[in-house]
Amino acid sequence: VAKSNEVKEESLDSFFMDEGLEDHCALLGCDGDAKTAPWGPVASRKRPLCSEGAGSNYTEDSRCGGTDKKPTMDSSLKYFPGDTQIRQDPDVIEIDPIPDSYFGLLGTSCGKEPQGHIDQLPNEVLSIIFAFLPVTDLCLNLSLVCHRWREIISDPLFVLWKKLYRQYLMKEAQALLTVEWILDHYGITQEQDQCMLGFIRYMAASNATRRMDPETVLRCLKQHHLFTKAEICIIQRLPDLEGTAGAVNVWAVMAAIVLFSDGVRDIQKLMACLRRPSSTLSVLDITEMLYCMATLLNAMREKGINISNRFHYSIFYCLYLMENSCPVTKTTKLETPSSNCGRGTCNKLDIKLTHEQQRILNHTILPGQVVKIMAFAGKKADCETSCKLNFSNLSPYTISFILKHRMGQSLFVRAKTVTQTLESFFASPDEFILVEHTPIWCKNTHGMRVLVCEEEKQIIVEEARRIWDNMKMLNGNTELNCKMTSDGYLKLWQLKKPQLFAYDAIFVDEAQDCTPAILDIVLSQTCGIIFVGDPHQQIYTFRGAVNALFTVPHTHIFYLTQSFRFGPEIAYVGSTILDVCKKIRNKMLVGGNQEGDVRGSTNGKTAFLSRGNLNVFENAVTITGGERPTKIHLLGGPKNFGLDKIHDIWKLLQPEEARVRLKLQIDDHFIKKWVEKDGFQGLKNYAAKTEDRELEVKITIVEKYNVRIPELVARIKNSHVSNIAFAEIVHLVQADYVIGTVYKAKGLEFDTVLVADDFMKVPCARHNLQRLPHFITDMSAEDEWNLLYVAVTRAKKHLLMTKSLEYLLTLAGEYFLRPELTSEALKEGAIHCSVSQCHNAVPADSILTMKKVPLAYSNGSKDQGGYLCHACVQQRLGPLTQLTVSPELVLTMDVVDEALEIPRHVAVLYDLF
Repeated sequence: VAKSNEVKEESLDSFFMDEGLEDHCALLGCDGDAKTAPWGPVASRKRPLCSEGAGSNYTEDSRCGGTDKKPTMDSSLKYFPGDTQIRQDPDVIEIDPIPDSYFGLLGTSCGKEPQGHIDQLPNEVLSIIFAFLPVTDLCLNLSLVCHRWREIISDPLFVLWKKLYRQYLMKEAQALLTVEWILDHYGITQEQDQCMLGFIRYMAASNATRRMDPETVLRCLKQHHLFTKAEICIIQRLPDLEGTAGAVNVWAVMAAIVLFSDGVRDIQKLMACLRRPSSTLSVLDITEMLYCMATLLNAMREKGINISNRFHYSIFYCLYLMENSCPVTKTTKLETPSSNCGRGTCNKLDIKLTHEQQRILNHTILPGQVVKIMAFAGKKADCETSCKLNFSNLSPYTISFILKHRMGQSLFVRAKTVTQTLESFFASPDEFILVEHTPIWCKNTHGMRVLVCEEEKQIIVEEARRIWDNMKMLNGNTELNCKMTSDGYLKLWQLKKPQLFAYDAIFVDEAQDCTPAILDIVLSQTCGIIFVGDPHQQIYTFRGAVNALFTVPHTHIFYLTQSFRFGPEIAYVGSTILDVCKKIRNKMLVGGNQEGDVRGSTNGKTAFLSRGNLNVFENAVTITGGERPTKIHLLGGPKNFGLDKIHDIWKLLQPEEARVRLKLQIDDHFIKKWVEKDGFQGLKNYAAKTEDRELEVKITIVEKYNVRIPELVARIKNSHVSNIAFAEIVHLVQADYVIGTVYKAKGLEFDTVLVADDFMKVPCARHNLQRLPHFITDMSAEDEWNLLYVAVTRAKKHLLMTKSLEYLLTLAGEYFLRPELTSEALKEGAIHCSVSQCHNAVPADSILTMKKVPLAYSNGSKDQGGYLCHACVQQRLGPLTQLTVSPELVLTMDVVDEALEIPRHVAVLYDLF
């Protein structure tokens, strides 16, 4: 087949650049209204190479809805090199036996295996094959194979919207200009209340030239449960899109279905309807339509239009799963030990690889290369970090005994600054303790935060150097009462400048939590280096960790955005946290196709995950306090959690005569020292001055539960079930519930996760935030949002959210409102708005009514949901309301301010601002 002279040899990432904007917008269907276009008519372009599915081509008349549906053979397939003859007459197509060199595409003779080489395939067939691949593979791999493949991929008519979608995400100038013109031309702007109607109009206009039978496609669409709602929306709100025969515009209905969808499942059902055998749409037609909607919906959010991010996310998710639905199978040999002769046996293991994983495996690591793999939560393989940060042996209490007394300053405050200086030095790549390692702020003797003066910094450095010199002696010297810590040993190794010549590459997992000291060791090697981690799971910056995935320059970078842990519902929540709180939109977390739920269902092993230990203790008290015995597992174990230490603090709280009479023996060495020092109050003062958060939490627990502490500690310990092995902790045999902090749960997964209410909070829903103008997500430390993200992504099947997490989703426009036919809803009588203090009723002459789906929260409370009036819907969903009712009807309704459920102490803080 002859190559087209219209295709230019050019870079895929700039395939728009040599085209005029008017030409390109004409290709996108933007010239339907020539009167309003800012330019004159454009030259017609050739049809795309693969605009129809094989075997389902229609004549030119059929694309306008005509009755001539006679199949025709593409003229480009009439003649091939060789002796094959294809004979055609107007009604019958007869094909002689085809030689094997055509890969069996047109049949084979004598039952032989298809033969030949991919170079022999015609451009039309290659373009169909290429169209199913992810756009990244098209750009980075296939377009570089040869000139012929590059020409196919660079053709402006080849997967036009798929390429435009990628280029818009990459913020290429021509793509931004093109999409912006479409939005303006169809009134899809922030200033237009009816911008969603403009979106549907564009979808109807831009796809009008696709070859299909509208009646057949409509029959397929009627199988979708949202069809009736979408159809009545088009008939009532866009009557001009209704055909002469009473049939609504097919593409308009598809757009409405997407806007009324409940998530990924509804989009998948839409694709399934359109791919039915009776449908006259090709898979490419469907995917191009979805990429078109994804591009515009994403652009609408970027332009500040008040719509949910769920629309774009659901489409992207479906397209991602479809393009990765045929993963590469890689066979590896797995050696297993034999008990008979001691020799290992090799078994073949088939591993399904995604395109992202295969792209990484195709890369050969060379000396000097620094490869980064940005792996989102839920990788296929989890590795334990080689070194755990641990400063438990270096406490301000022990340091305080060896510091020189100075007038007017608390030893505990000084000990805290010296400890912080040593910790900073251990984590740094530096050879000597310097002023730069000292803290900037500290608490003075009155508990106020003050700047550390330069004179004090010099004293801190001298004392830290003296302690470090004694630690390095490694001879059991106990004079200074401070032994070498694990981070100190790592520091000693780093200072020796080790060279690891025996390795071809160094693989660093959890690279987001590396310390500069570790990076100094790794980056000083000459072999290849691979950093792997999730930058959004960095939760140890308070311990000196830095994110190597951001700070270290790289030679190559790869992404693993798909999680194999959860399905679309949980993935959406995790992705929205990154979207709203961290402004991450160019790379989205996706999951698999498994079922899941975020609305209150539970199943399997259940984990209660908290930010801090106070909630862990309270959850343990609540769960073990039921009528029937309940088995729990404390992540890290009772000892690591500090149950015995809590009991000892309670003993310290008791009067001396009570301790003697009840024979209360304090076992913890540190707590015991306070018996003769300043007692419980002295311990409390120490925790406050040294800002020992862990100790402060234990003291809070003791003060809150007081006389119940002995009984509660014993009950929790008796209810605890130990795991068999750490690698099998997710199974937790015999344990009914898992309880722990997100720090302990990092790297683990559970069937059901209940998120505690002690994470960073969003005080109210988006439409009420204007009443709290000082709240912005950027005001919180990045680690805080990462903690919430880690907690959410531990769930495999079910996630129970807090009210605050639901509020966070509203910042992305997700209110869990779904459309219902007003006529159906009113059959049970008049409907009043379920929003508190709103007295509006749902009018009978409205088309659709939005209903809040029921939600169950992690604290046991429930939102029963209910119908909302259109004025309240307008507050929440903005322009989407125009699809359900006329704007004049909305204006007749009263608008009320919803009562805010903000804790008093939080409200006071906002009032202060």
